[in-house]
Amino acid sequence: MSGTLPSHVYYPERTQENSGTTTPATTTAALNESGTPISNENATTTPYTSMHQYRINRITDVAFEMVGKVIGPAPIDDFLDYLPRPSNGNWAGIKDSAKKFKNIDKAGSEIAAYPILIQAITPVCPELEFVDVHSCYSAADFYGKEVKPDIGVYSKYCERSGIMDIKKIEMIWEVKYSPEDDPFEADDDEAFQRETDDAILTLSEITTYATAHQAAQFRNHIFSALVFPTYARLLRWDRSGVTVTGSISLSDPKFSEFFWRYSYASEAQRGWDTSVDTDPRLLDDYAREIRMKLRLRESTPLARMSLGPGKGDYLIGNPTYIGTTSLTGRSTRTFKAWCEKMYTPVFLKDTWRIYSPSYIPEHETYAKLKQANVPNIATCTEAGDILDHITRTPENVNKTWVKSQPNGMRTFRHYRLVLREIGHDLFSFVSTKELVTAMRDAVAAHRHAFYDAGILHRDISAGNISITSLGRGLLIDWDVSKSTNVDALVTEQAERVGTWHFMAARLLHASQDGTIPKQDRVDDL
Repeated sequence: MSGTLPSHVYYPERTQENSGTTTPATTTAALNESGTPISNENATTTPYTSMHQYRINRITDVAFEMVGKVIGPAPIDDFLDYLPRPSNGNWAGIKDSAKKFKNIDKAGSEIAAYPILIQAITPVCPELEFVDVHSCYSAADFYGKEVKPDIGVYSKYCERSGIMDIKKIEMIWEVKYSPEDDPFEADDDEAFQRETDDAILTLSEITTYATAHQAAQFRNHIFSALVFPTYARLLRWDRSGVTVTGSISLSDPKFSEFFWRYSYASEAQRGWDTSVDTDPRLLDDYAREIRMKLRLRESTPLARMSLGPGKGDYLIGNPTYIGTTSLTGRSTRTFKAWCEKMYTPVFLKDTWRIYSPSYIPEHETYAKLKQANVPNIATCTEAGDILDHITRTPENVNKTWVKSQPNGMRTFRHYRLVLREIGHDLFSFVSTKELVTAMRDAVAAHRHAFYDAGILHRDISAGNISITSLGRGLLIDWDVSKSTNVDALVTEQAERVGTWHFMAARLLHASQDGTIPKQDRVDDL
């Protein structure tokens, strides 16, 4: 199976011996957005107590991140177009499957509905396995949020490690026995999203599951289902947002047809990133050599990541940074990688760049910086967009069936970039001198980029300054930079870009006439 992320990222305690490299740690601290370790332990010292309200608050915060990123209600006929209709398969069985769903509303409880749902849908999906996973956890504390869905859908040919394996799962079903839990309004209402507490909690839950799902795998998009006693909704998630169907009667054969189509769909159609091979079947001696060169543990799984036809292939281990704690956005992951063509270690960045005329690909920015002789800048050796990977949710914004039209939803393009230099993060400095030197070098790079190359970085943060093996600083991550041309500095995007923790306060407030302040050099610093 292509696409499974080897594991969460860990940072080691840095010593002089491993200076300039990042190897998997023996600790269990997952990374947050800025690259600093955070605990995977329970949020309170006493689990399962009344303090669970703090956990609920963290979960419901996820719903507010989805404001302006939900599109619906999509007609089921339009939604079916995401997957081709197979030329083979048990078409007659689809109607039989739909008839079996009629017993759901008589189940008496949510848990009692699980086996009925599974028995009804299984006959038309010969390539899939539907499993009751409600009593199991996977990454049970995904950045402080529980991942505990009801039904998991797997390929029959995957080798999962247990009942709930978030790294192998194809699709997640969330079952609710009360329509009051539906986060979306009836089809004849003016607004699509509901704002009751129960509705917000459900939206937060399914968004958390979708976020954890995409973070655990190499994915371009995923599908999920939200099921009620008499109807259901289908959802398609990508880095721009989510498209949701209107309510589909469980007796409507088109609900079963979707899973019939999914069963026969290719990995790419299901949303897997086929440019990543997580089972490259390397010779033992070769794999051992690569792990040694990259300073990885012997048990670290390797994957092969491609930049596309005519470009290089790279062997990767665990990511050194993951920025996938939110469903939408650039969702950056970085790796120490082995370039099979040049036979050397490199730094590889896997991300979803903002696809807009206002932003040029990051490698073009590096070329301009090098041409202007800007110091303390990494060397880009290769980069490019990946296959046809682009978010499709924005395609639906102007459809006639859309309610509460999102304003300025972003489109993202899958993109990878390779740098020659491999540094370590700013938090891993070995001395005060090294820290101050790295920051001084980054400030110099920022100044020369602005005055000599006419480029403003616009995303200065602790995670965007790298320290080389020689103790010098590099200013990296130029993907949201812009020309200092006056017109180009006007931010026409619906959302601010950058790392919120390090953003200038004045940029977060629109002026009285509603215009957004232009970002300048001082705001970066």
